[in-house]
Amino acid sequence: MNKNTIIAVLIAILAFGAIAYFAWSGGNTTPTTEPTLSTPILFIGTGCPHCEIVEKFIKDNAVDTKMTFETREVFFNRDNADLMKKRADACAIVTDQLGVPLFWDGSKCYGGDVDIIKYFRDRFTIPETNATTTQK
Repeated sequence: MNKNTIIAVLIAILAFGAIAYFAWSGGNTTPTTEPTLSTPILFIGTGCPHCEIVEKFIKDNAVDTKMTFETREVFFNRDNADLMKKRADACAIVTDQLGVPLFWDGSKCYGGDVDIIKYFRDRFTIPETNATTTQK
């Protein structure tokens, strides 16, 4: 495997481990209001580079002014991690394939920066030239 593949695999393992830890073994238990099933939610993790790409795209293209959605951090908030797991279950995403960023549009899940950015780009007709893309 090349260096980039090894790094990507390590990041994915760390992200999954953090999600699993906070979702199922303690984490932050501060009560939060659970949104309705139709509420769009962007699930992110603190320090997640792919989450940062999505957040930059949202900011650069004013996506948050074009639609209303919640952003929920899952690495350090157990309630948010539990909520993400519920939305992932609705999309038939198995736990070992669950990670951030994850966008729930109210009925469907979009996982990873590429798919989430494509969703926003298609929904709001944002040209490819304005899109933030992952770096290789």
